Amino acid sequence: MRKAVKRLRYAYELVEPVWSSAGEPRKAANDVTSTLGDRQDTIVAREWLVTMAHSGASGEAGFVFGRAHAQEERNEEELLAQAAREWRKLKSVRW
Repeated sequence: MRKAVKRLRYAYELVEPVWSSAGEPRKAANDVTSTLGDRQDTIVAREWLVTMAHSGASGEAGFVFGRAHAQEERNEEELLAQAAREWRKLKSVRW
């Protein structure tokens, strides 16, 4: 989905010089792609945290990796809710 919205954003960027109204949907598409990129970052971070936890972390270090993983899960939930709001906005402003 992120790649498709990114292509849409590029299309709006292309026509924006001759169609000034393209600025609003371009910005909305940019917001969606940015938020989905942040979500991807949480996925990568969680994978890294799991790898680190399995690499022999014990005691306090293991606890810290687990807490950080849980925080990244919460971040993903918030980002998905934000992306849904931004998607609705994009749908309302596109031509």
